[in-house]
Amino acid sequence: HLGRKAARRWARKKAELEAMNALMNASAITIQRVHRGHKGRVAASDVRMEMAEFIAQIREEEAKQDEEEYWKTHTFARYKRDVKAFVRTLAESVRSIQVGTGGGDPEDHDFGAT
Repeated sequence: HLGRKAARRWARKKAELEAMNALMNASAITIQRVHRGHKGRVAASDVRMEMAEFIAQIREEEAKQDEEEYWKTHTFARYKRDVKAFVRTLAESVRSIQVGTGGGDPEDHDFGAT
């Protein structure tokens, strides 16, 4: 009778240990699965970012080539653009000289005063 009680206790304890072991294995598997999924999503995000940057770079180069081709075939428009840019830089340099020397309207200065 005591042997059977001990055997039942041991069987119950063994079942608890096996259940705990199964739970720990299942928990470890779940943690690994979640971690690997996270690492995969991060890697995929990095690849997507690299791909997007590459595509943006290609588009930028194509846009530059298209613009160069446009200016090669539209000489009058290119001349007009260059003249506008020249006039704009000339006006900006004159403005900066006036600001730098404190110049402005000649009426602001009394040149005849001593």
